[in-house]
Amino acid sequence: LFLFFEHLSNFSVRVSDYFVLSGIRFPASCIFLDMEFRRCLLLSVVLCLCDCPPSAWGACPCSDESLCEPVKSPAASREVLGWNIGPKVWQYYDWEILTTVGVFRAWDSDADELLCHAHSKNVRVVLPGNFPVANLTSAGDRKKFVDDITNKTISLHTDGVNFDIEDAIAAESPENRGLVALINETRVALLRHNPRAQVTVDVAWSPDCIDGRCFDVKAMAEVTDFLAIMSYDEQSQIFPPKPCIAMANSPVTQTVAGVQKYLDLGIGPEKLVLGQPWYGYNYPCHSLDNATSVCSIAEVPFRGAPCSDAAGKEFAFAWVMSNMKASKAQRQWSTVQQAPFYNYVAPDGVQHQVWYDDLESLQLKYHHAHELKLRGVAFWTVDYLD
Repeated sequence: LFLFFEHLSNFSVRVSDYFVLSGIRFPASCIFLDMEFRRCLLLSVVLCLCDCPPSAWGACPCSDESLCEPVKSPAASREVLGWNIGPKVWQYYDWEILTTVGVFRAWDSDADELLCHAHSKNVRVVLPGNFPVANLTSAGDRKKFVDDITNKTISLHTDGVNFDIEDAIAAESPENRGLVALINETRVALLRHNPRAQVTVDVAWSPDCIDGRCFDVKAMAEVTDFLAIMSYDEQSQIFPPKPCIAMANSPVTQTVAGVQKYLDLGIGPEKLVLGQPWYGYNYPCHSLDNATSVCSIAEVPFRGAPCSDAAGKEFAFAWVMSNMKASKAQRQWSTVQQAPFYNYVAPDGVQHQVWYDDLESLQLKYHHAHELKLRGVAFWTVDYLD
């Protein structure tokens, strides 16, 4: 109000100047750059009526304010998605290859720096989309989520949302339909503010109700930019007659078979991105057959399966490599699962088996992604570099 009266006599002051002076920055969709200051009262009424939230007026954290604008280039024909879960490591990413970064952590000043750098490299930054399955049938709860995530996306100057909902949902259920509705409603809201907004969904390594997630993946593909197939944790449910033993996190044959099932549903390859693990599993063995390297593991049930990879623990690629060196273990290769592993004895005397992915196993799967003409690849997580 003070600024209004201060400049009331100067009708040549533009509305955009007024907002800069008052420390407020509007997104491009809400700025009326050609209005003169004498029309400020009318603009105030318009802004009250428009659906641009007050949170959209947050200050830009970048030294170059243009970097707070969403990435305007068309979606990449070849997608390289990396998930970020911690600070500082992003400085070592190969920004010439990445096309999208999902920031799956609390937003802080380091995330601001990541965003500014990513946008300087024309790389999109997206936020995680999480929603309680029990509330999917409530249109009111969905609207509140859509409003909140839209406001957050605008206020943080990000480029979209990556949904990661991994709870069990029954096929043909109201919750299943509600999930598709939620994704579509989010997409419509974000596109209203940013025509280049990206909305994607993480799905299991196979569409066959893995872990009870019987998602309508075909309907999801129709209302998203792409599905990120999480081709890892593939031993989350080990059913008989499979033995309860340590196995590869993302065996090549099983991974490719899962991707093919998505294609068989009629989902185009341009809608699929192959997610790969940059981490491994460390299993304590109940017994280890030195001749065959078969490691029997504890029977830990998961969502109806009597055995699962929950018998082991996840470790970043960096730890896998350092532990192999520290324990003087030898890298071995499974010709059946086409993945590396090694055995070692822990300080408590228990034998362990570690399954992981490295350059050799990952290249095999990246090659299949290329051969199947998939949209691209993704990594959980880029922060697990050694």
